[in-house]
Amino acid sequence: MPRERKGTIWRAPDNSRLKIRITVRDNFGRTRRPWLELDPSIDDEKARQVAAIVSKDTDGQPWDANLFSKSARPAGKSALMTCDEYVEKLWIPSRLGKVKSVRSDRYRWRLHLKPLIGDLPIAKLTRDVLRDVVQALDEKARAKENHRGRDRFGKKSAVNCWTLLTTMLNDAVNSKLRELRVLTKNPAEGVRGPDTPGKKEKQWLFPRELRQLLECDEVPLERRRLYAVAVYCFARAGEVLAMLWGRSLDIEHGMVRINRSYDHIEGVFREHTKTEDSRHFAIEPVLRPMLDAMRRSRKSELVFTTMGHLAEVLRKDLLTAGVDRAALHVRKSGADLLRFHDLRATGITFMAVRGDGDNAIREKAGHTDFATTQIYIRRGHLASADIGDPWAPLPTCLLGESSRDSSRGSSGSGVLLDETLSGRRDLNPRRPPWQGGTLPLSYSRGRAVLVPADGYRVKRRANLRRR
Repeated sequence: MPRERKGTIWRAPDNSRLKIRITVRDNFGRTRRPWLELDPSIDDEKARQVAAIVSKDTDGQPWDANLFSKSARPAGKSALMTCDEYVEKLWIPSRLGKVKSVRSDRYRWRLHLKPLIGDLPIAKLTRDVLRDVVQALDEKARAKENHRGRDRFGKKSAVNCWTLLTTMLNDAVNSKLRELRVLTKNPAEGVRGPDTPGKKEKQWLFPRELRQLLECDEVPLERRRLYAVAVYCFARAGEVLAMLWGRSLDIEHGMVRINRSYDHIEGVFREHTKTEDSRHFAIEPVLRPMLDAMRRSRKSELVFTTMGHLAEVLRKDLLTAGVDRAALHVRKSGADLLRFHDLRATGITFMAVRGDGDNAIREKAGHTDFATTQIYIRRGHLASADIGDPWAPLPTCLLGESSRDSSRGSSGSGVLLDETLSGRRDLNPRRPPWQGGTLPLSYSRGRAVLVPADGYRVKRRANLRRR
């Protein structure tokens, strides 16, 4: 049996440099003995461990002297890191402020990938290990594809996790930052990823259904206005929630400027959109009367203060309004439920139905790829005339708040607090000032304030004139 290769260690007298000589056989069987320079802060035992890992990885491979150059070889301690340590201490921090998906990447890593390879040293990742990861992701997708909420894990989630892992491994080999380059070879090369999902049909509201929703006085007025703006400003959910009076909606000049967004994951407002491009276009005439009424009664610089899980609330409001088309509410194979984002798709389709030019539709929608715009153009051209008029004037009930609107919540539940509880008459009624912060979905801007049944408490501010 041959003697175990431990390598020859050389350390500078002042401990400024550390090198170890290893033995490598190339693909022709020739023996090579390069010097591998390591981090001088590690001890001799760890240096030999690193040398053994590098020797094993390069044994039998075509000889490439550049692999052992100072800028490309593993950096001692980093080569001994576990995958979890590499991701949490090096890779994720290096992406902060550069990519928008840092939080979701960390979430995917901790929930789906860390249990599979988190404790494994990153230098010991092999193709077989990664094939096992792919198989585990596919099995999880098949088992949880029909689950709901955060427990749902479909093929798209599996592909996202695999993309995260391959991006991390590519940076571990080719990153511009020296401290991130801890591998000499990418173990993910040649490994097939999880099964890719087929394209799913996206939903949109027919004009008659949208009008039925906007006319329903069972749905709070602020939410109906939110839906109308999302449709006729062709904006994403985060862009609608970030709109400001004067800056985003310039009523005086009749312009819409979409250049901000709300990050629902971080809970902060961003001074850019998803594509980092701003969009300027004229306010649609059907929307102008409602915006004028909203501006007169505004309480904040923000146009909307509604937050929460908008997709679920939208579907509940549609059922309340009697819009129960199965495609909007039932998830089927090859088709998604209606999302809040599909209100934007509804407005873009309305432009195609009206016959707007292709470039005008693309500019208002803010699509970077014209192929995306063509999806809505084809849908609009094929729409039937029986779906209703998408550009008819909006219902007049959106122009002002009725007493019925102010006394109802999202599902008719809640406790109404007003001045009648005091037993005295308010001879000089005034609107209560808004105190800032995030308001509940069922907040009403009238004198009456709704306290929802879920426990969210709103302080009653009834201005009563004392005799």
